[in-house]
Amino acid sequence: MITANGTHSFMASTAQSLEQISLIPNVLGVVHSSDADDSVRQTGSEAESLGNVLAYFRQVSELIGASIGLEGLEEAQMNGKAVGALCIPVHDGTLGVVLNSRAKLPEVSAQIRKIVTV
Repeated sequence: MITANGTHSFMASTAQSLEQISLIPNVLGVVHSSDADDSVRQTGSEAESLGNVLAYFRQVSELIGASIGLEGLEEAQMNGKAVGALCIPVHDGTLGVVLNSRAKLPEVSAQIRKIVTV
C-alpha cells in the first residue's frame, strides 16, 4: 500500500527515535537514510538489506506516484511471507522498518507515528 501527501519529521535525536521504534513488538530492524549526506543509520539484525535500497525505493515510489497523480509518498507497506516492511519519508530522508510476519503493519505504522512528529 502506498499513500500520499506529507512527510514526517523525526524527534530531536534520530538515534533515539530508531531505538524507540526498534522496541515495538515484531520489529526486526530500523533504518534511516538521510537525503542530506547519503548516510544510513540502522539498528537491528534485518535492517541492512532494506538500508541498501531505501533511498532508491523512495525515488521510484515518488516517480510512480507522480505518474498516477499522487503528490508525494506518505507511506509504503510491503508484505511478504516471512517479513514485511514500512517505508515512511521523514523531513531529512526516509525511515524503513523491517517486521516479522506476525506484525500488523497498520498498527505498527500508528505506533511509529507516535514516535515521529507530523
